[in-house]
Amino acid sequence: MSTNPRAFAPFLCSQCRDAEIPPKADHGILPDGGILCRRCFVSYSGDVAVLAPDRAAAVAWLTEHGRLNTNTPNEGARSK
Repeated sequence: MSTNPRAFAPFLCSQCRDAEIPPKADHGILPDGGILCRRCFVSYSGDVAVLAPDRAAAVAWLTEHGRLNTNTPNEGARSK
């Protein structure tokens, strides 16, 4: 699995849904598989499964726990 956070499709915040979570931003993963952006995560008072430091870590955790099936990263992803 790629460790490039830009190699995977972006996530939308489960709470605010107004923008994509940037690839190198924290991803707060909820027990049900929902994902929160940093702004919503700070004010969230419920259970959290893990705080992933970037999109690649979020994808790895979600895949490992059966919440996401990602076979192929986005083609043409930049490594910068």
